[in-house]
Amino acid sequence: MRMWFVWIFAIWHWKDYRRWLQKSPRRFRLFSSHPMHLLGDGHRIRRHTCGGDLAKGAGLCIKSEKATNEDIDLFAPQSTKALGLAHDISQKINRDKPFRYISDPPFKHGVKKRIPSVEKARRVLGFEAKTSLNEALDEMIPRVEKQVELGGI
Repeated sequence: MRMWFVWIFAIWHWKDYRRWLQKSPRRFRLFSSHPMHLLGDGHRIRRHTCGGDLAKGAGLCIKSEKATNEDIDLFAPQSTKALGLAHDISQKINRDKPFRYISDPPFKHGVKKRIPSVEKARRVLGFEAKTSLNEALDEMIPRVEKQVELGGI
């Protein structure tokens, strides 16, 4: 019997994230407050994946015999600094206000540079995440705003 596991890695350890939210629930609002709060100096590097790309990649993993018992990263090939991401989000939400931020203390065990290789996804599955971070934000921000409005977040 074949079994598949699809892991979605959380950037923050859940206990640290919960503590961070409890300190200031306002931080969870859709970046409407100025200045924005960032963990650390904003120079942490990450890769992101749009949910649609992730679903496509996970489907390919499930269908492919070659993916059995393999760790395959389904991230977009572009890396982003947290500060750049925060700036992009701020510009989309608060167009009329200049971007400002505050550096909160980083998590004790936070990784500064997380850039998983996407080569194996290309080689084994022929997969590459195609949705740009900008396109993903344009899709995601209205959904989050609606959930905030409805009290879901």
